[in-house]
Amino acid sequence: MDSMIEQVHSAIDPVCGMTVHAHDAPAHEYEGQPYRFCSTHCRDKFTADPQRVLHPPSDSKPKITGGNYTCPMHPEIKQDHSGD
Repeated sequence: MDSMIEQVHSAIDPVCGMTVHAHDAPAHEYEGQPYRFCSTHCRDKFTADPQRVLHPPSDSKPKITGGNYTCPMHPEIKQDHSGD
């Protein structure tokens, strides 16, 4: 095992965000950087596509702000916010 990986006492799993202990966590090195995982499942997900895990695609859906809200019981009532 790489000595750089063994020097880390705890780390954050890049797939699920859990804090893991270096001495018993599955490891993988990518582009010279050591990564630790909470399980082999997270490690396998990372090794399948490290770029997708490290740089997830941005949400392509537009964010709606100030939309029109229509009361389901009284469709003639419309306003720019939810609630009464």
